[in-house]
Amino acid sequence: MSIQGDSRGPLGSAITVNLNALGDTFVPIPCKQFIPRNITVTNASVTLAASASTIGVYTAPSAGGTAIVTPSVSTTLTSSTVFADKTIAAATTVFTPAYDSTAKAWGVYVRVAVVHGTAATLDLYIFGDAIK
Repeated sequence: MSIQGDSRGPLGSAITVNLNALGDTFVPIPCKQFIPRNITVTNASVTLAASASTIGVYTAPSAGGTAIVTPSVSTTLTSSTVFADKTIAAATTVFTPAYDSTAKAWGVYVRVAVVHGTAATLDLYIFGDAIK
């Protein structure tokens, strides 16, 4: 199930993740359990070819819970039209999103662990299968 209600589309997305700020971006997921198939990053605001900035995806804030994607660079994003798929850390795991009381929704957290150093953003999409 996707956000659009068809058979292929993101379960959730984080648009304009700030790569110059250490911290978490909450991504709502419209189910209680899901299997991540791929995490896609795209639409970099600047080239990230020489960037040391890293992002990871977790089931809890502050890199807590279970890692869905361990921190990794996005150096292949050299323009806004390039995309890259992140490696799923635990490819055989069914994940349970966390409940975020601020957002009042279930979801996961995109964590910027190393900042870019200047203004930079990217978009992140979570594709997968809703279980419950």
